[in-house]
Amino acid sequence: MGRKVRICFYILFIGIILFLSFSIIGLLIDIPNINYPLTGITVLILFLVLLFGFIGMTIWLSKGSKKVLIYAGVCLMIGIIFLPIIPTINRYIVDSNIDKNLELKGDVYDWKTGKVINEVTEQNDDLKEIEHFEITRKWIIIFNKNYVDLDKEESALVNGLSLMYTMGGEDALKRVFKEEDWEKYGDDILRLLAEKEISKHGFMVEVDDGVFIHDDEYVSIYYLGCKIEREREFIIVFYVHNKTDAELTFQSSAIAIDGESLRFAGSEQIAAQSRGKIQFWLNFSEETLPTMQPSKISGTIRVIDFSGTIITKSYDVTFVDVKVR
Repeated sequence: MGRKVRICFYILFIGIILFLSFSIIGLLIDIPNINYPLTGITVLILFLVLLFGFIGMTIWLSKGSKKVLIYAGVCLMIGIIFLPIIPTINRYIVDSNIDKNLELKGDVYDWKTGKVINEVTEQNDDLKEIEHFEITRKWIIIFNKNYVDLDKEESALVNGLSLMYTMGGEDALKRVFKEEDWEKYGDDILRLLAEKEISKHGFMVEVDDGVFIHDDEYVSIYYLGCKIEREREFIIVFYVHNKTDAELTFQSSAIAIDGESLRFAGSEQIAAQSRGKIQFWLNFSEETLPTMQPSKISGTIRVIDFSGTIITKSYDVTFVDVKVR
C-alpha cells in the first residue's frame, strides 16, 4: 500500500473514530433522559463495536498485524450486520414496554389529582378505572389550538390522552369521555394527537413553500424547517441556489430559534449552478430545540468558495428575526 493511500486511510479512520467517540459521549448523556433507555443502549453497543473495529484498522495500518486485522474485520462485520437490525430491535423494546406497565418520563397529567407532575408511572389497570372525564373550559381552549401552540400544562393534558390512545386506541378515548362530548370534540382530540406525533419528527415544508432568507449575486437561501433524526438529532434545514460556476460551502455555528440562541454545526456543499438542501445539526452540548415549528429565526451562514475562483474571500449571510410561520 502506497504512503499517500495509507495516509488517506489514516485520516479517514481517525475521522470516523472521532465521530463515533463524540456520538458515544452524547448517547451516554442522553440515555438516562429518554423514555426507553434500552433503545439507547443497543445503539451504544453498536457504536462501541464499530469504534473497536476502526481502532483495530488504524493499528493494523501502522503495525500490519494479521491478528489485529482479523479482530477489526470481525468487529466491523458484526457492526454492519446489526446496523439495519437495530431499528427493529428498538421497536420491539418499545412495544414490549407498552404491553407491560408503561412508564413515562416528562410532564404528564395526573388524572386523579388534576395536576401536572414531572414523573409518573401508571399501571394499565389504573387507567381502566378512569370514569368519564368532564369537558371544562380549559379543554375547549385547547381544542381551538394547534399542538405546537400549547403551553406546558396544556401539552401535559394531551400527553395523558396520548398515553391512553397508545394502549387502547380510539376506543380507549371514547370510554373516557361522555358520548355527546366525544361526538362534539372527538375530531379535535384526534387532530391534537396526530399533531403531537408529527411534532416528534419536525415540521418541514416543500421547497416551493420555503421562506425567503437572503439573495445576492452568488446565492439565494430559503428556510425549509426543523426535523429530528435518530431520535435526538435535531436539524435545521435550508434550501440554497448556487448561482456561481464554483462549488460553494456553507457553514454555521449559531442560529436563534424564537429568540433563543443555539449552537449548531455542519459544513454543506452545493455544486456549481445548482440547487439543493443544506442542514446544520444542533450541537451535542444543547439538549433540544425550544420548538420544532419556530415563528422566527436569526443567525449567520458563512459562504465559502474554497477554489477561490469566484468568491475570493468568504462572507457571512446574516438574517435577523425572519418570520418563518
